[in-house]
Amino acid sequence: MAWNGGPTLLAVLGAAALMACSDGSDQAGKGWATGEVTIAGERYRVKSVGLRFEVGESGYYNISGDPSPTTEEDCVPGLTGGMSLYGSIPASVRRAEDLAGRRFPVEFGGDGDEANLCFTGTNGLLGAREAWVTIDSVRDGRVTFRMSGEFDLYDEGELVATQIASARGTAEIVEY
Repeated sequence: MAWNGGPTLLAVLGAAALMACSDGSDQAGKGWATGEVTIAGERYRVKSVGLRFEVGESGYYNISGDPSPTTEEDCVPGLTGGMSLYGSIPASVRRAEDLAGRRFPVEFGGDGDEANLCFTGTNGLLGAREAWVTIDSVRDGRVTFRMSGEFDLYDEGELVATQIASARGTAEIVEY
């Protein structure tokens, strides 16, 4: 007995093949929202990279990500670590697309219980001395970015060194 639903079967098989080849980037978890931070020549990976920003007179941005792979060890006692790059944005930024092609200063975060950068192995937390984030593109809920600059390394509240750091990655726009 012959089944006469050939084209329908082909469509189902084709859809199944496409789903099997998918990277899952449209599903929760956004596996593409990753980045890499380099501090004094050492590389650290970040995952779950997200961009939060607020427009208007008090506009700001925050690009943050968690250490990858996940670790139970704090980067310094009481601080889980990762990347948190933030700063002000001008009032002329009204929507995500207005960020594209722009360069923003990274504001200091490196005293006590917060840091711009902190990873297991950095032997302290890092706060921006003079650093910049550049938003390269904004498209389909994704932002590609890069960062470079000088960061002060603090250990137990004491300034111990200045480090050169850079980062690049793709962030999911998670809030604005």
